[in-house]
Amino acid sequence: MKLNINIPKHAELIAKYIAEEMTSKELVNFEAIVNMHIENELLIREMKHDWKLMGSEKVKKPNVDKAWNSILCKLENEDLIAETKAIPIYKMQWAQLAAAMLTILIISSVFLLSGIWSKDIIIQSSSDPSTMVETLVDGSTIYLKPNTQISFNHKFGEKNRKLNLNGEAFFDVTSNPNLPFEIVTKDATVIVLGTSFTVKSLNQNNFEVVVESGTVSISSKTNDKSFLVATAGERVTLANNQLTKSIVLDKSYHLWKTQRLHFKDESIANIIQVINKNYKSNIILNSPELQNNRITVTFYNNSLNSIVEVICAALSLEAQHTDNAIILWQSSNAKR
Repeated sequence: MKLNINIPKHAELIAKYIAEEMTSKELVNFEAIVNMHIENELLIREMKHDWKLMGSEKVKKPNVDKAWNSILCKLENEDLIAETKAIPIYKMQWAQLAAAMLTILIISSVFLLSGIWSKDIIIQSSSDPSTMVETLVDGSTIYLKPNTQISFNHKFGEKNRKLNLNGEAFFDVTSNPNLPFEIVTKDATVIVLGTSFTVKSLNQNNFEVVVESGTVSISSKTNDKSFLVATAGERVTLANNQLTKSIVLDKSYHLWKTQRLHFKDESIANIIQVINKNYKSNIILNSPELQNNRITVTFYNNSLNSIVEVICAALSLEAQHTDNAIILWQSSNAKR
């Protein structure tokens, strides 16, 4: 089932979830619905973000009870519900949230909630000394250093692959000649087809690109004549609106990205893809049904065997080690 904020029942469920008013059983059932479609996950992530923003905005408080009753009357008049019942909204935090969201749909002029219908997806790493790993819909993987933010349109991967970066991140870009991958910072724009590299954009005169593989083009946003192409083993920096290129002498420059890997609510399929890439391993799931299982986990300088043990323990899996692969399958003792 795909969640739709325009459907009152769905809006109530989302509001109750965000307000943390669900019972344990309701929570399990709702999260199962969310995990059915990536669109559901993106919607919940965006609504959580917007609800936090609403808490920090000075807005005119709507008459929630009145708005909710008006909405119910409208739905009843249009035969969208069978009957209406009095709802003690003042007693239920989640109902207030649902009414507030529906008020925005029906009477958008009641108050201004900055960003609630924003089409941008924002991913922010914490200050914790871990590398946050995100796999995008196009298969590209991003390793975010602490206090780094990326944002992109919710239709990323359809007509373009453009995102904004503030901070430092390593990009392992999936090749697609028809859709170049574009990274926009406040100082410069980086465009690639399929390669791996680090981009750092922290403040003025602190822009840097270090290429691990492939070819990258970099252009200054303030100097149209400043444009460079860099290949593996090269570094590009920006100073006084001028790009300069040099050779990377430190061969371990990119090792930071795998020292402390943090996955937040990530699918096991994407986690295994990242592990296989960085550990030169061949971990295989024996059933497609396992691929969408999601976990939050941090690996801190773990060996490959310990990583496999953690994954198996978290998802009740068993592992078989062969000469050229590690095969994971559902344990017979797993709870059904």
